[in-house]
Amino acid sequence: MKNQPPSDIIKPRTRRPLSDSAGILNSEAVGAVRKAIEDSRTKRRRLDRERLGRLLAAFDPDETAFLEAVRLKMETAGLGRKEARELLDQVKKEHWRRRYGNKKSLK
Repeated sequence: MKNQPPSDIIKPRTRRPLSDSAGILNSEAVGAVRKAIEDSRTKRRRLDRERLGRLLAAFDPDETAFLEAVRLKMETAGLGRKEARELLDQVKKEHWRRRYGNKKSLK
C-alpha cells in the first residue's frame, strides 16, 4: 500500500506531438496566413490614401496646407494614429469644458 501514489495526485497525460496542438500550423498554412495579412494591409493602405484624397479635396488650399503641416508635425513627434486620436479627444473635451463650463453648475 505504501508503493501506490495518493489518489489526489494528477497523473501525467501521454504527450502528443506539437503539430497536433492548436496554434501550430504547417508551413503552407503559415504562408497563407502571412499572404492574407499582407493583402489586407495593402488594401488598407490603398483605402487610407483614397480617404485622405477625398478629405483633402473637401478643403480649400489654405486648409490643406495647414493639415499637411499638422501631419508632418505628428510624424516628427512620433505620434501614431492612436496617440493622435487620444490627443484630439483631449482637445475636444477641454474645448467643451471651456465653452460650456461645468455641467454641475448648469443644474
